[in-house]
Amino acid sequence: MDRLQLRMSILLLFAPFVSAAQDPVGFFVTQDADTVWMYPSPKPIYQAVSISTDIVLYYQKGKKSETQIAQRKIKELHFDGHKWVNMPIASLGMDRLHEVHLENERYVLTDYLDGFLYLFVLDKTTNEFVVKKEKHSTTEKEDRALLERVVRTYFADCPEGIAAVEKGIEYSYKKDVYEVERSNRGWQRLFREANAIHCP
Repeated sequence: MDRLQLRMSILLLFAPFVSAAQDPVGFFVTQDADTVWMYPSPKPIYQAVSISTDIVLYYQKGKKSETQIAQRKIKELHFDGHKWVNMPIASLGMDRLHEVHLENERYVLTDYLDGFLYLFVLDKTTNEFVVKKEKHSTTEKEDRALLERVVRTYFADCPEGIAAVEKGIEYSYKKDVYEVERSNRGWQRLFREANAIHCP
């Protein structure tokens, strides 16, 4: 085998790994209905996508540095099995990305991170919040109360979603797990297992 054949063999051997590294990890849709694909970080120690309180950092194909976009410019975002949608967070009309946890024909349950995690339930028929800015994932007692008062009320028809929330609470408040996570105010406990569950 000559050098050219050897080089081609090596290139073909590693080609699947090169192309896999360039596969998108998610996408978002802008308010102008453009679809933007997000790609892995070129540095394994960095996250592919970072969502802060008002911006999203992501990588474009072949780029070595992050690209930044304001959350208000994004209609919805999909990444790692999770879904975010753009909705208001306050009476001031500020729009931010809420993570969707449960949805049925009438309601959508989301939360938003602003120092703490806050729960929202939107009535899709009126486009009004029936539950707004309820703090969660702080104590087991409060999370179990929210499960009964909010989740079971608006998603009674969704046993899969209720079971996922129960599973998240059960795991998150195990002593060894909670001891590690307790100081992180943004750590998801209530909806740890409930990611974009669409109920019939």
